Amino acid sequence: MSLFDKRTKEEKLWDKAKKLLESENFDSAKETLMELVRIAPHDARAQLKLAEVYKKIFGDKEMAIVHFIFAADEYAKDGFYPKTIAIYKEVLELNESRLDIRENMAKLYEKLDMQSEANKQRAYCQDADAAKEKEVLDFIKGKYDEAGKGDERALEFCKNLCIVVLESTEAQIRERLDVRILPAKPQPKKKSPKRRKK
Repeated sequence: MSLFDKRTKEEKLWDKAKKLLESENFDSAKETLMELVRIAPHDARAQLKLAEVYKKIFGDKEMAIVHFIFAADEYAKDGFYPKTIAIYKEVLELNESRLDIRENMAKLYEKLDMQSEANKQRAYCQDADAAKEKEVLDFIKGKYDEAGKGDERALEFCKNLCIVVLESTEAQIRERLDVRILPAKPQPKKKSPKRRKK
């Protein structure tokens, strides 16, 4: 490198990663891209390239999804909704059950005045939720039938199981929603009871 090289560290890393990929030095390319996203986490191109490397070269779906979502978030912040939707489609190819991604796509389609596409994504989410609900109810009914309809303990078990399922479903729904788009409602602080002085 010369003293007159005016490129930023990010540009140098980006160029290095491209050369490493071209020469099929994939492990070094991945490390270089990881260093690039560490120093420039909002660089959507780097996040996207790292996601593609994880997906196509290393077959690591989970890490690919993580970086695809980072890239999509950055493109969405900058108003590149069609690009964001294309990236979300990549995520769904890797894991079609990501209802949070489908909900985000529906919101972007609405911003693009593509209501029919938004409706398709929401319908998919509703169908998936209904199928999951039916699966849970069938499981509870099966447990109740196994124990015998006249058994009070079985009935109590089913009631408790319903409570647990409802609580966990609520937590899963909150977890699935993209907190960057729909933040959870803050819980009111509980006041501790005051003690009386003797």
